[in-house]
Amino acid sequence: MDSFRKAIDSSHGKYALAEYAYAMMLCRNGKAKDAELTVRYALELSQFRPSGEVVLGTVLLFLHRSVEAAGHAREALSLDQNLLDAYLVLAGAHDQKGDYAAEVQDLDVFLNREPEGPRARMVRAIRNDAEGLAFRTLAHGPENVMTSLNP
Repeated sequence: MDSFRKAIDSSHGKYALAEYAYAMMLCRNGKAKDAELTVRYALELSQFRPSGEVVLGTVLLFLHRSVEAAGHAREALSLDQNLLDAYLVLAGAHDQKGDYAAEVQDLDVFLNREPEGPRARMVRAIRNDAEGLAFRTLAHGPENVMTSLNP
């Protein structure tokens, strides 16, 4: 965090990528509200905006604001369709809403575009869990999924 803070300070707050990275560190340290302010400020710089939209979407997932998170992921994709992390944000938003079938679709797009990347194994495992939840939702209804997991 100190390195990102120094990069931000030495650029006088004009280097958006350092702000985005710092925001992610804030999230990991339980300071998602501070992270949101940081990302929103960095987005005003208009640098690396598609990446900033993904970071803001991620921060909003930490704050359990899935509808807003999905909106920022879609905005990122409208600016750059190759930002695979936007599909992960969409998947997270769908997961938070309990729309596991849509989560599976988002993860499938990611895996189709990055089938052997460094995150593929983890994404595949999340996808398999989401698929299982989607099937349980179909079989038991969305309100009964959690009880069906704990008989």
